[in-house]
Amino acid sequence: MQAGDGIFTLAGPQFRTYLGVMTQAVAQILEEAEQLSTQERADLADRIVESLARSIPADIAQAQITEVRRRVAQVEAGEVALIPGEDALAQVRRILPSAQAAS
Repeated sequence: MQAGDGIFTLAGPQFRTYLGVMTQAVAQILEEAEQLSTQERADLADRIVESLARSIPADIAQAQITEVRRRVAQVEAGEVALIPGEDALAQVRRILPSAQAAS
């Protein structure tokens, strides 16, 4: 990904991303990770997500599980329709710049 491609924009010694600010250390790790094979990147992503999950407080984890179950029930009951992942990501990408500007 290049600086200024809509996801990353250069901001001094740090990179501004759609998630906030990326430090040089994180940018370096990302650059190295992009050299890995697809399977290695997937394995790395899984390990990172698992490490984040371990730090979620129990009450928040329970609330997340409750919300997932509620949403699954809505889908199964036909109350809501699923949309393809790419469509969902496109919606997020359209909304994100205005949400960042408001914060």
